[in-house]
Amino acid sequence: DRDLTKKLKNYLMLDFDNREVADEQVLQFFPAGVRRKVLRRLYLPSLLSTKLMRGTRQQFVDAFLSLCKVEVFSPGDELLQRGVVCSELYLLLEGTLEVASPGDLDSSTRDSGERDLVTSTFQTSLADSTELGSVFGRKRTILKGEFVNELGFFTESPQIDAIRTRSVCKILTICKSDYKILCTQHP
Repeated sequence: DRDLTKKLKNYLMLDFDNREVADEQVLQFFPAGVRRKVLRRLYLPSLLSTKLMRGTRQQFVDAFLSLCKVEVFSPGDELLQRGVVCSELYLLLEGTLEVASPGDLDSSTRDSGERDLVTSTFQTSLADSTELGSVFGRKRTILKGEFVNELGFFTESPQIDAIRTRSVCKILTICKSDYKILCTQHP
């Protein structure tokens, strides 16, 4: 299968080209305290600049970081599928994501002149992106420092838009079960 072969090649190239980016592989060998300090040093500014984390206690943010995983995705990967309930919350650390609303044309059928993207730094939630996509029928770009899937993560509702990587993306990920444990420990 050509698509599968292409994806396998992309993953191999991603792994080969980004070996130094594999934070999770390095951090897994350290105790939780050291891991948390490293994650805090690397990602605390990105996390604190989000609307979701503004005003939260430092203890909660540290515990949140200690439960997160750092993942790297290659260009063209589908991070979230339309219609699926996803139990993970994502923070884009590096790279660019694209939100494709139900009304969007497949990118392979569009002319290069029609590939206009609505780029916005003031919208940080999936609900905002869905509104934009359905109103304007255009794709929206998610930039680094934005959370992805807040709506689905907190309400367990199906994903309205497909979200794909446009470039190599480094993403901080936390799953719902870890988040629930975190919230019981830090009310």
